[in-house]
Amino acid sequence: MGVDCEILFSTGRELSEQDEKILAWRLVEAVGRRFFYPERPFHRLHSSSEMYGTTATHEINSLERFYGEGYERGHWPDIAAVITWLRLNFPNGQVWYGGDTGEALTLITDQFMSETWKHWAEHGGVPYRDNGRGPNCCGAGIFINAWHGNRRGGYCPVCAKNYWITPGNGLEPRDSN
Repeated sequence: MGVDCEILFSTGRELSEQDEKILAWRLVEAVGRRFFYPERPFHRLHSSSEMYGTTATHEINSLERFYGEGYERGHWPDIAAVITWLRLNFPNGQVWYGGDTGEALTLITDQFMSETWKHWAEHGGVPYRDNGRGPNCCGAGIFINAWHGNRRGGYCPVCAKNYWITPGNGLEPRDSN
């Protein structure tokens, strides 16, 4: 199991159950279906009493993985789109973000968004995946993207050849199929 992201928010106004359903579909229209499917039981925008000690009134359940420094697994652009959408639609509200680990969530600020975008631009999801890159090909590290038993595999970002990484960080060509 991985760490899923938690996005909590306060609206600054009351929302009926019907308002919540309409809001969920507006969110889908804005950010697409990769992040959020309101017709699925675990994908919900709803009021909640379990708010990690915040003053939030609602939460979004998406099963998207958390993204943050040291756990670069979720897709930050999708997460940031949801956070930004909430901030723009509820200017009198607040948004909190974090992982579903039970630890305190972060109140979203412009500085937090800027720092997280900077981290994404510099690292993407590379640090989470086997500390990034394997041995070199064409002067660039192999991007690790495959595992088979105890074997790792990846591709060269320059020539796009696929390799198995052998013990001692050697490269063995692999069929791309």
